[in-house]
Amino acid sequence: MIDIMNKVLADNLVESFATMNQEQRDKFVDTFVSKWPLLAGQISFSIESNLQDAEYKKVEVKNLELRLDPNKKAYIQKVKQEDREVMSVN
Repeated sequence: MIDIMNKVLADNLVESFATMNQEQRDKFVDTFVSKWPLLAGQISFSIESNLQDAEYKKVEVKNLELRLDPNKKAYIQKVKQEDREVMSVN
C-alpha cells in the first residue's frame, strides 16, 4: 500500500511541475533553493545522473551493431559525437 501511495505522490508531483509555466518553475526553483539548498543540490545531481543514464541507454539501443563490440573505436567516437550533439541542443 505504501509503494502505491509513493508512486501516486511522485506521479502527481511530476505532473505538477510539467504543467507549470516558465514563471512558475522559476519561482519554484528560487523558493526551493532558498529554503532547502542542500536538498535542491541533491535533487539536481540526481536528475543530471538520470538524464545521463537515459542518454547512454538511448545511444546503446540506437546503435545495436556497435553495441556488440563497445571496444571498437567507432563505437566510442559515435557516443562522443552524440554527447556533443545533445549538449549543443541544450
